[in-house]
Amino acid sequence: MITTANIEKYRNGDFLQFVNNVLELLPQTQADQLNVGSQRANLQTAAQQMADAYMPHSGSDVTPEIQALDTQRDNALIGIKMLLEAYQYHYDATTKNNAFALLDVVHRFGDRIYKMRYQLETATINSIVAEWQEKNSEAITQLQLTDWVNVLKTTRCAKFATLSHAKI
Repeated sequence: MITTANIEKYRNGDFLQFVNNVLELLPQTQADQLNVGSQRANLQTAAQQMADAYMPHSGSDVTPEIQALDTQRDNALIGIKMLLEAYQYHYDATTKNNAFALLDVVHRFGDRIYKMRYQLETATINSIVAEWQEKNSEAITQLQLTDWVNVLKTTRCAKFATLSHAKI
């Protein structure tokens, strides 16, 4: 059984929860009866200030917009991958080889890129697009993937613009 709280070892969230537990165990009416009502009120005010200062905000005005852009980018990546997988069975050897080359770049970065954390997914897609444009631009043109790749690039840029102007 714990008889003394080691407050100095608590992290911000732990300390705030401890204070909230104390406030819950000692309602204002009982605090007034024990002549510690003003101290409890001060503690409640301090706890609220601490919660406002230390607790992360979980929402943002731009979150739905970012989620929509992320979904659009994920769908583009999945669509490109599915097209490349289909082109692997094409009758034309050049088309087939171009699909293998582009798909090889994607596979080197992982199978489920669209499930990665936001920052890692962005960095991975940036690397894929850069390598495609540097080494495989003819393959992109030949397979008519230019519009798909442009969707990846524009959603990436739109996200950064949205995030940089957001008040998160």
